[in-house]
Amino acid sequence: MKFSAVVFSLLVSMTASGFALEKKPLLEVSTDDMTNETQVIADSGDDHLTLYWWLPYEFWAASVGVPADPGTKELLETLKDFTFLGVVQADISDSGIFDFYDEETVRKNARLIRMSGDGKKTVLTPSTADNENVQLLIDAMRPILSGALGNMGQSLVFIVFDDKDANGARQIDPYGDGGIILESKTSKGTLLESSIPFPLNCLYVPRKCPNGQDAHVSWKFCPWTGEALPE
Repeated sequence: MKFSAVVFSLLVSMTASGFALEKKPLLEVSTDDMTNETQVIADSGDDHLTLYWWLPYEFWAASVGVPADPGTKELLETLKDFTFLGVVQADISDSGIFDFYDEETVRKNARLIRMSGDGKKTVLTPSTADNENVQLLIDAMRPILSGALGNMGQSLVFIVFDDKDANGARQIDPYGDGGIILESKTSKGTLLESSIPFPLNCLYVPRKCPNGQDAHVSWKFCPWTGEALPE
């Protein structure tokens, strides 16, 4: 093979690998972008509101950055065992008044389900662990997270789920395939179901389409040119 051909082949290889899927360092992950992907409003008509906000470990790690004190490091290590779901529900009257559900009702009806890429579903179990660190985090973050939702944030209910299975493996990995299903019921008994697909786009360095536009992590082909994207 001629020298020029070898150089060309090497450059092509380097370019392809440079634009393949690459995880972002958590310090560079935008929590705003993550919130946009993990906050979902259920399709429930004009007389009801159900909003879900899933908070994985990566949200806390990206929020905290590099912890300087041992206590914060210990807290982040603890959070690896759990995943959080915020839920707010309300019936809406004809005059636009919100009647928010109490915490007991929200907890009773909410379900968090992991769905693998092949369609297998696993219902996560709400945690029964009496973990002081987790409760401290919820108490500290509740005003901040609730404030992000305005008035309805005051009725946001946080549910903590165990994120480790019997073998110690993580149950919900936002870098994986499939996604999660979020379920609840209205006061009329209507089942509501929403979903968040994986992997989360915000966790990856964007690949570039030939026209310079960012490619979503789930895309196999560039929608503008039809060309295959590196994986």
